[in-house]
Amino acid sequence: MPDNPFTSTMPGGVFDQEAVARILDQGSEPIDWTYELHRADRCDRCGAQAFIAALVHYVTTDEWNENPVTHATVLLFCAHHGRQHSVALEVQATAISDHSDTIN
Repeated sequence: MPDNPFTSTMPGGVFDQEAVARILDQGSEPIDWTYELHRADRCDRCGAQAFIAALVHYVTTDEWNENPVTHATVLLFCAHHGRQHSVALEVQATAISDHSDTIN
């Protein structure tokens, strides 16, 4: 368990729930976030090698006391599907880590 209860460790980096909450409340610029992709990382859409990672957050309500809880997930895309869904990702993702320039 992390020292800070608002921070949870995710593969590829650290996700700060407090920072996301501030972004949601203030509508500020996306956070500076980089996801380290590996050759084994695959596109969630087609299974090709992933070159784009998107940090997507969502809020749920606790069924017992109805307190909002912030969650996050990382979506992985190949360059093709990352471009195809780029408009939706720019609107819905908290941060995008694009490594498509490393395709050789």
